[in-house]
Amino acid sequence: MHGNTIHRRIQAASSQSESEPSTPTTTSAKSIIPLPYQNTRNSMKFLIDNKNHLTGDQRLKAIILHKASLAYFCLMNQCEQEKNYGSCLRYLRLALNCYNAQLKLQSTSNESKKLLSHIIGLAGDIRLMISHVITNEDQDKFREQYQSQLNIDLEIENLVNEIGIDEQTTDFSWIYELTTSIERNLQASVNAYEYAINLIRNLNENTDERLNLLLKRLGNVRNEFGVYWMKHCAQALRSSNQDSNTIKEYFRKSFDNFELGIVNFDKIHDLTNVALLNSNLGRLMRYHAEFSQPNIDGQSQEFTQQERQSYQKSFEYYLRGLKLVENRTDLFEIYRTLSWELSNSYFAMAISLQDHAPLSTISQEDVSELI
Repeated sequence: MHGNTIHRRIQAASSQSESEPSTPTTTSAKSIIPLPYQNTRNSMKFLIDNKNHLTGDQRLKAIILHKASLAYFCLMNQCEQEKNYGSCLRYLRLALNCYNAQLKLQSTSNESKKLLSHIIGLAGDIRLMISHVITNEDQDKFREQYQSQLNIDLEIENLVNEIGIDEQTTDFSWIYELTTSIERNLQASVNAYEYAINLIRNLNENTDERLNLLLKRLGNVRNEFGVYWMKHCAQALRSSNQDSNTIKEYFRKSFDNFELGIVNFDKIHDLTNVALLNSNLGRLMRYHAEFSQPNIDGQSQEFTQQERQSYQKSFEYYLRGLKLVENRTDLFEIYRTLSWELSNSYFAMAISLQDHAPLSTISQEDVSELI
């Protein structure tokens, strides 16, 4: 399976970060030297009333909440780089609470929507990474991080509560859930990327680079989701007590995710990953051929037409992948892998025909010719 082959993370040396770009600095004479820090607390007094409460001016409150949301996004990004995913989710929750409170005070702007797209896009990365966490030690660490709270966070939450935001009933409560369920984390990642993509498309700005990056990540998580369900299919085939309808549902979910992943990669002309997902579909159809083989009291029966159709679909997917990379010398390893998988599929069908020849429907001569 090619779950780890897909290019799902963009390396720091060659890609755009989800955070806003920083200004490069050098050691040349033209470097900007920052001014000494000056305490500006007094300059903020106009935001505080005589009871030390935030001013009732909704516009100023909205500005504070927007800045708080941006600050929490920066903290999310830092924690994501440090792989402190529990803290990531905590800051994600706070960032979205601030966004919802700001939205309640004033109509949203393109600047706010752009920030939200960065927050939600990063949330997709975080939930995908959490789906890979398997050790109890890491799970306990992330749970502790998620539950910790700083005084400043409590102050911000008090402001959010005053405005009337209930985080349990917001549109984003699904995205900052801390769970060990691989399925729930992968689905949340899919939903986050799709949400961010829709936001960017509605901004009417020149954001093709970010859009392509998010489509690539969405295609990646779709592939991982497809592999997740394909593993369930393979395990179910080795078990004798799995319900047939449950197994069919595994196949459907795996197939749908691989197909949707291909759609995402097609949009950005990523032929390499399209070929790899076709390879995964070929493997899935081989499992489906095995699933289609009739079995009575533990004994395999004659090779069926449905089994043959599944093998034929497997061949088609492998050949489709090969067609995409056949003239690419830089993708020779992928071409060789697809060729090997296709050969194994032909061999598997031949063995099944030989061991369970459908002699009740065709002659031995025809079976030999098929083999």
